[in-house]
Amino acid sequence: MKKLKDKKFLIKIAVFVLLTLIFAVDAIIYSGIAGSIVTQRAAGEFKGDSDMLVSQVSAFYKAGSSGSEENIFAFRSTLASEYVSASLEAPAGGTLYKDGYSAEGKVNARGNNSSADLFAIGVGGDWFYFHPLKLRSGSYIRETDLMKDGVLLDEEAAWRLFGGYDLAGLTVEIDEVPYVIIGVVEREKDEATNAAYGGEPMIFMHYSALNAISETGITEYELVGADPIAGFLKGIVEKNFPSAVTVENTGRFTPGRIFKLLGDLGTRSMRKEAVKFPYWENAAIYTEDRLTILLSVMLLLAVYPVISLIVLLVKLAAKGIKTAKVKVPEYRERMMERRYERKAGR
Repeated sequence: MKKLKDKKFLIKIAVFVLLTLIFAVDAIIYSGIAGSIVTQRAAGEFKGDSDMLVSQVSAFYKAGSSGSEENIFAFRSTLASEYVSASLEAPAGGTLYKDGYSAEGKVNARGNNSSADLFAIGVGGDWFYFHPLKLRSGSYIRETDLMKDGVLLDEEAAWRLFGGYDLAGLTVEIDEVPYVIIGVVEREKDEATNAAYGGEPMIFMHYSALNAISETGITEYELVGADPIAGFLKGIVEKNFPSAVTVENTGRFTPGRIFKLLGDLGTRSMRKEAVKFPYWENAAIYTEDRLTILLSVMLLLAVYPVISLIVLLVKLAAKGIKTAKVKVPEYRERMMERRYERKAGR
């Protein structure tokens, strides 16, 4: 009988250890996936080592609507006024926020090697702050560039058009207009982005340059900055971009946020608003779905170890109470005997 009990106990220990190890591996995988989406990290980057409360927010225009640079400039003035009303001042040599915006289109480009149809993203503001694609050569497009004829190619476009990557200073023709290549970038390599966007060659341009070619409106806006109270930035964005769907990016992949999605599994895919999300937002949504599955598995794996610990603690507590009921009276009795002996010795 004793051997049977010992065997059952060893089996329970083995199951406990195995489930705990699988849980730990699952947690490591969860952390790796959550950290692989670079477009969701701007809040941490902006915050740095400061004590500032920071939030990252994105706005995606609904189908049939779009924005303009005038809208963006007007919003910046509104945001500055809101910060003044909240008694916030930019740190010396710094800023209270960074923002970026973009639009999508198609262009036909010609290089020394050949011509190709390219997926084009017209960018403005500090767009590459939110999308820190690795540079193979050259530099990023910046809003402060005096000339707006600079373009960035991704590796696929660079190889098709020129057969190489060190292209800074060369020109590429779009609609027979020359544009200066200022760099080549390496696209995101994570699984979610690969699933959301295929291998189509890509070119990045100043928004004004793309708009001059295809007259496309701004389709998304991104903002990161000081957030004095929870929801401050998101509320301002929602109010000023009524034709867009606003997303809170900060802490998007934390277990708490993902746990809330578990209750929306049945309705999550039922989009009530028609929005064509860019590939990086679709990658983030894809990642949320993967993390939801991982978190569900982790919760199931935790059931047996947690219950086992609770049972063990209850048993230990019951044993402690039982021991106390015996030992406490004995201790009191010994104490009384010692007192009696001391009195008798007087």
